[in-house]
Amino acid sequence: MVELPSEFVPAAASIEVQGVKIPLAEGIITVNILNAILSGSFEAEEARQIPSIVRPGDRVLEVGAGIGFISTLLSRQPGVETVIAVEANPLLMDFMARLHSENDVKNVRVLNSVLCNHSHAAIPFYLREDFWMGSLLPGPNP
Repeated sequence: MVELPSEFVPAAASIEVQGVKIPLAEGIITVNILNAILSGSFEAEEARQIPSIVRPGDRVLEVGAGIGFISTLLSRQPGVETVIAVEANPLLMDFMARLHSENDVKNVRVLNSVLCNHSHAAIPFYLREDFWMGSLLPGPNP
């Protein structure tokens, strides 16, 4: 795996994975996440399953949408009516909007929310250095 320090990654740079342009934004695409992207392991199993699961006319709910990579792939499946991408981390909303915009994604609706079976005025969400480790649990390794 290649490790690039965050100061190496220019703000306007992006890389392409499975036809999806991913902006290399400091603070979002950390060294760990970049390594996963470059090694081909980032969201790989989920991406591989999409064509065998999604059918024309489907409306897809993605929970834990992260940076919008999977919702972008879902939106490109023939006949997919719409994708609702739910992500709890508010710091990913602008990045996801940018990724969707740069990839000309039109049929994805993004919600910044925690899904649960009871109502609360607010639910704490614990951020971590690597966005994929964000959790409803306060412990260091959820």
